[in-house]
Amino acid sequence: MNVRTDFVTNSSSSSFTILIDMLSKKQVLAIINHSELGKMIGIEYSSDAWKIEVTDKVVSADTIMNNFDMGDFLDKIGVDRRLVKWNDFERSYDSYIPAEPFLEWENMLDKLIDIDGK
Repeated sequence: MNVRTDFVTNSSSSSFTILIDMLSKKQVLAIINHSELGKMIGIEYSSDAWKIEVTDKVVSADTIMNNFDMGDFLDKIGVDRRLVKWNDFERSYDSYIPAEPFLEWENMLDKLIDIDGK
């Protein structure tokens, strides 16, 4: 019988960057709050949050366990995937057709972070 004694994992990692000038302020806020908003939208594994960093030039994110489908989430908030630089591997968007965003995401975000201060 073989016994494995070293570290075993089936987890994966992923990361991306998007130029901040390509995003609306609400899209940036949605990405920052992706886990909570993802739960409201119905994305599976929303508790598997990504680490998000925002600078004056880019929004970047990384995860060790990428069960949260960030690509699907970005589609739902209207981010064109051709604007996303995925760092794990090159993705071809030759036949890319932008998905229709989830229409209620902005209202859900407003309620989530109380944008109007109500």
